[in-house]
Amino acid sequence: MALNDTEKKTIIERLQAAHRTAQKLELKLRFKGDDKAADRVWEASKRLSNEIDFLIGRAMEKWNGKANDIVIKIQAQQAEIDGAIREIKGNIDTAEKVVAAVGAIDDLIAVASKLASAL
Repeated sequence: MALNDTEKKTIIERLQAAHRTAQKLELKLRFKGDDKAADRVWEASKRLSNEIDFLIGRAMEKWNGKANDIVIKIQAQQAEIDGAIREIKGNIDTAEKVVAAVGAIDDLIAVASKLASAL
């Protein structure tokens, strides 16, 4: 089933929201003085941004799949990044949380990439 324009817009907006969340994580890490971890998040965030830009450029084309499944996946990954931010605020094993957050961002990149390949 092809996605309609409203569904495409929703998916792109969810990816953009997740990207903003990743940027918040990077900022939190920089304020903590953990530039190495912040750089890892920045790199993953940059890759996600590139995928979002590509999808925006192709948004008028048809995507195959189910919008709800895609949105749920994006929300789950964003929640994981949000959780990392909360735990880092509480000084809970920052390195482990950064690895998890970068993994969640990479999962978002995979979602965006699959969407792009379906164009």
